[in-house]
Amino acid sequence: PPHWTKEPMDTTAAKGAGLIVDCTATGHPTPRVSWNRQKGAEHRETVRNEGQWSTASNGSLIFSRIDESDAGVYVCEAPKRAPPELKKKFERVTVRRGHTARLMCEITGDKPLHISWRKDNQDVNIQFGTRFEVVKDATDYGTKSELLIHDSQKADVGSYVCQARNKFGEDEGKVKLVVLEPPSPQLGFVLPRCKSNRFDCPGNRPPLTRASSKITLLDTGGTMKREENFIKSLYQLFRTSVTIPNLHPGTSYSVQVFAQNNVGQGDPSQPITFRTVEAAPDGAPLDLRVEPVSSKAIRVSWKPPQRHQWNGPLRGYYVGNKVAHSSSAFTFQTVETTDRRGGSLLIQGLQKATTYAIIVKAFNAAGSGPETHELQVTTLEEDPPSPPIVGVADVTASSVGIHWNIGSDKQPSVVQYLLEFREEGEEWDHIHLPGERNSFYLTGLKGSTRYELRLAAYNVFGRGEFSPTIDFTTGLAEISVPFSTTYSNTPFYFRPYFVIPVAASVVVIVTTVVIAWVCYKRMTLRQDRLLAACQPLDCRLMQARVPLQRGDTAGGYCDPVARPPSYTPPMGGRHPVGIPDDDDAYDAPWDMANPGGVPANAQAGSYTRLKSQMPNPGGAIVIGHQSGSSR
Repeated sequence: PPHWTKEPMDTTAAKGAGLIVDCTATGHPTPRVSWNRQKGAEHRETVRNEGQWSTASNGSLIFSRIDESDAGVYVCEAPKRAPPELKKKFERVTVRRGHTARLMCEITGDKPLHISWRKDNQDVNIQFGTRFEVVKDATDYGTKSELLIHDSQKADVGSYVCQARNKFGEDEGKVKLVVLEPPSPQLGFVLPRCKSNRFDCPGNRPPLTRASSKITLLDTGGTMKREENFIKSLYQLFRTSVTIPNLHPGTSYSVQVFAQNNVGQGDPSQPITFRTVEAAPDGAPLDLRVEPVSSKAIRVSWKPPQRHQWNGPLRGYYVGNKVAHSSSAFTFQTVETTDRRGGSLLIQGLQKATTYAIIVKAFNAAGSGPETHELQVTTLEEDPPSPPIVGVADVTASSVGIHWNIGSDKQPSVVQYLLEFREEGEEWDHIHLPGERNSFYLTGLKGSTRYELRLAAYNVFGRGEFSPTIDFTTGLAEISVPFSTTYSNTPFYFRPYFVIPVAASVVVIVTTVVIAWVCYKRMTLRQDRLLAACQPLDCRLMQARVPLQRGDTAGGYCDPVARPPSYTPPMGGRHPVGIPDDDDAYDAPWDMANPGGVPANAQAGSYTRLKSQMPNPGGAIVIGHQSGSSR
């Protein structure tokens, strides 16, 4: 916008003289200065270039001749007519993928200003719910517009145009957006040129100019310690190849390349497997052992070198021997083996009672490694016993009979025997037996099981060779399942020692309840029968003694529930007890005479007949009607 460089000041002048009033303004574009004469509070009159007035090119007001009528207030104006203008015509913005990009556009010019954003000649879709947002902010000289791109992606890369317009013109600028992301996987790697302890890895340049790559090597051969399986090296791959030293010879590796930049690390390349060239072993065999076997033979055993010293697959060992302290060279025998546990060799054809020096060294396809330290051993003066001739007999389910003999009588006497036996595929168990024995009964075996056994003899010179291994199978085992082991995995409440007492207790309780219930039912049933039997008798007794209180006696009605009042016989006489049926009168005395008043049609029952047949030694007591007292 325009601003003043020389502002007008109040001036006095003589009548008839000339006058110049300065008023200068600058700006872009150059403002046009105009003069107005104040006429009243709100009215102004434009000063035109006519008469004694004129306006210079720089904006100064010129009076050619001052008159009294020229006195007054004059106003110098420099109107704003500024078109839009961007402070920066081009800008580069860098943002990490997933972050918010901020594209700035600052414009100066007369307001109102209309600002829009475009990409690829299309307006940016600035709507609610999209990743794009525009923030506007007014400044002292114009407007600032900021385009926000949330969660920036690779598709957002490109040039954005900021365009500003007002009634005086338009302007635009460009903002280039770069979205940074981890590099893409490295492509185009070829098989490396491998040597025994390093490899060269050529490949394509990483996709970003300023980037680095991480090369990861994985030992696939297992020659390194577990915690050292990964070798990670960081190299600045501004070139297209790299050499990594200090690798193990004869070892398989898998290589992957990770490109990374300031944003992060990209995905790995496809793995490439290679193998370094073999080299001779770096270490000697371990745990060398020698022992005399006879007067002409010794046995040598060893373990392989440490795994990382192989420098390739081992193919075997060289075993050398010579007479100790002699100047002769070692005589070597080759033992070809791929067994990772080591090896052994029986050296024969030696001299009796002679000391020999033994060495061993490993070899692979590239050559042999260092040898072990010399180990000395002396052959025996005489030979140990020869292997016994062994036989078996009397094989049962749990035992076997063993018998043996020594083939030659010229050998030194046997001191003891060593019997070794095992189940097929298991470790050997051993038993020492006296030298005078020639048989043994081995017990405690498992039934229906295949066993192996062998026997060796000792004399004063050592142990002889074992006899050939004999196989045999024990007989069919008896079926015997221990009670305790049957339920070893069963909960205690399912085991017999818990179940049997509980079951017995339950049976006893149930039986007791049933018996009590049966007894109760029998008692109640018996009482019911007695009541049923007594009711007719009670009725007849009441009829004989007193009139019934209820019912019609003529009709024979008897109420067994309603009881008559207590009966009191008269003082002057006796009344017979009426018992209509002797079978029902079981509660009458045995020796009571047949009472009177028995109906004529009453028949003698079994009870009455029984009494009539019984003798009456003491006499019968007759109860009847008589006067006076009874005796």
